[in-house]
Amino acid sequence: MNPPAARSLTLVNEEALALATSHPDRRLSFEGAFNFRDLGGYATSDGRTVKWRTLFRADAVHRLPDTELDQLATIGLKTVIDLRTGSEVEHGHLHDPERGIQHVHLDVLGEVWKPLDLDTHGSYSVTFMSTCST
Repeated sequence: MNPPAARSLTLVNEEALALATSHPDRRLSFEGAFNFRDLGGYATSDGRTVKWRTLFRADAVHRLPDTELDQLATIGLKTVIDLRTGSEVEHGHLHDPERGIQHVHLDVLGEVWKPLDLDTHGSYSVTFMSTCST
């Protein structure tokens, strides 16, 4: 018997998912941020579709040069919702009032384990488990 799926997970039409993920407008090319993607086109749980050019995901947007920040402002970016930990945000975040871009930090993980927290004199055993079946 399979365990119940999390409520946040929804079965999707694989054909629709393939079309949404391979859409030619999905990736936006920026030198300063890798993997900048438009999340438009994905189906929502209530049968609607995320509107193009309204929701994006990216990494390291704080490293974008001014010319690319201007491009973000041109496409209407107003808010960066940063899901990183507080210590990650300390390394940099995008908040640019001149361009109308605000930073909102929502630390969804809390502080996470760091290698420096290890007791170097202790004995450790690590086990990896997989919940996937083939």
